[in-house]
Amino acid sequence: MRLFVLANRFLLLWMVLSSLRDARDIFARPWSLPTSVQLSNYAVAFDSGFGHAAVNTILVSSSAAVLSVVPAAPAAYALSRRLSGAAGPLTTLFVLGLGVPGQVLLIPVFFMFSAVDLVDSLPVCAPRTPV
Repeated sequence: MRLFVLANRFLLLWMVLSSLRDARDIFARPWSLPTSVQLSNYAVAFDSGFGHAAVNTILVSSSAAVLSVVPAAPAAYALSRRLSGAAGPLTTLFVLGLGVPGQVLLIPVFFMFSAVDLVDSLPVCAPRTPV
């Protein structure tokens, strides 16, 4: 486990150091330290639309988390405390749903979203702008 954490820290450090280097320097010496710090790389990234995409990602992921946790938490509490006849089968149904891998659902959900023009868009939050 420690080796895994160490490898991830090394890759994160290498990514940050590479973001501070020029492209020619990266290809010439990929494992060396930066000879000169290029903070302009971040300005180019944010000018090319990265900032807008990052804000959209934060907006969509945080709203999706809130919209899923707000109804799920009271429902889970009610199912755990209620001793009625329907609580057991409902809990079993939810547990069976956890057995379906998320990757299996990705392609059908993508096709459903593309059919109603929800791919690469924020229909409620902002007008559709190409990035």
